[in-house]
This record gives sequence, C-alpha cells and structure tokens, in this order.
Amino acid sequence: MKTTLLNTFLLLLMLLSSCQNLTQQETTILGATAGGVLGGIIGDNNNRGIEGAILGAAAGGALGNVAGGPIERKREAIRQEKIKQEIAYQKQIAVQKELEKEIAALEKQKVVDQLAITTTEEEVLLVEQKAKELEQQLAQRNRELAEAQRRAQRLLNAQERIDNAMKELNQLESNAY
Repeated sequence: MKTTLLNTFLLLLMLLSSCQNLTQQETTILGATAGGVLGGIIGDNNNRGIEGAILGAAAGGALGNVAGGPIERKREAIRQEKIKQEIAYQKQIAVQKELEKEIAALEKQKVVDQLAITTTEEEVLLVEQKAKELEQQLAQRNRELAEAQRRAQRLLNAQERIDNAMKELNQLESNAY
C-alpha cells in the first residue's frame, strides 16, 4: 500500500512538474484529476474511497491552480517582452532608414558642392548651350512625331474609306446578279 501511495504521489509530482507548457486552467484540471486518483487510492485503503477522491480532487485542483499561476504569469511576461523587443526592432529599422536617406542626401549635396567648387563659368556656359541644343532637338523630334502620327491617322482613315467603298461595290455587284 505504501509503495502504491508513494508511486502515485511521485506520479502526481511528475505531472505537476511537467506543467511548464500548460495553461493555468490545464494545470488545475491535471491537478484535480491526479489528486482525485491519489485521494481515491488513499481513501480506498481507508475504506473511504469517494471521500478521498473528492478531497484529493479538490486539493489537487488547488495545487494545480497554484502551480499554474506563476507559469502563466511567466509566460505572459515573456510574451510582453517579445512584443517590446519587436517594437524596439521596428523603431531601429525606421531610424536606420532615416539615416540612410540623410546619408544619400549628404552624398548628393557633396557632389553638388564639389561641382560648384571646381566648375568654371566657361564650363557652365558650354553645358547650358548643350542643354539648349538638346531641347531644340527634342522639340523638333516631337513635331516630327506629331506629324507622323497625323499621317498615320490619315492613312487609317483612307484605308477605312477604301474598305467601306469595297463593301458597297461588292453589295452592288451581288445585287446586280
């Protein structure tokens, strides 16, 4: 009897010690079940099985609830810490992106400053003249493109007129026979 009682008690301790992955509600249920079994065995050995089972279930449920509470609080604290770490990480990414933008702007400004320092008035005038020439070429190409599009539209209109005339001729010829 003492061996059975000791084995059952050890089993209860093992079950409760494995509660790390269970919720507080699950540890309460597990404790109540194990306590009921242990209480039933003790009560049965004393010819009071049902009373022992009821008392064991109540005591086991209380122990399971008590054991599960700190586990649940620790799990919640870990979850909250993970949330804080994720928020901090996202903030760090945002700061990093802003720094990258600032660096790019500074590098661009550095190029502009370097050009301003090393460029002569004659070079500026040459570049402005080249820009003017390219703008004139672009305007000419745009005019040529517009004219080509007008010609293409005229061709499409003429082709449509030809198609319509051909249909009418075919109808007249088919009606004539």
